[in-house]
Amino acid sequence: MKTPVITCVLLFLGLFLAAGCAYVEITQVGDPNRVMTGKVTFVPGMPVPDGAILSVRVVDTVIATSGPVLLGQQRIAISGAPPFEFRVEYRADDDLLRRGVNVEAKVLVNGKLRYANLTGYVVTLGRATDSQEISLLPAGN
Repeated sequence: MKTPVITCVLLFLGLFLAAGCAYVEITQVGDPNRVMTGKVTFVPGMPVPDGAILSVRVVDTVIATSGPVLLGQQRIAISGAPPFEFRVEYRADDDLLRRGVNVEAKVLVNGKLRYANLTGYVVTLGRATDSQEISLLPAGN
């Protein structure tokens, strides 16, 4: 007895679709209280004078309608030559990190912007626990 081709195709399609339903992923939700660590570098790696400030901010720009939402920030006095290490405590749940959060870094000397990351620097859930390395460029003054 021969099985019609259409029956074989439907049987194969049914098995294929049923196999896709067998996988259920159960993952723990991450703690929304997070810490980002890393270092800031810039070229040329010339020393900055005493009194310079490094500011690193973690912000959400995706759903913000009136500007970025600040999630965490660190401001530290720096001097000497880069790299400069940072540690920012911030709050972001897994869903937010799947979309990505932006990191803004800048160096201020006597209140004037000298270096900044002029291109976007995005951190996602897959890189949230990695040490970050942010390169700054001279700000056009």
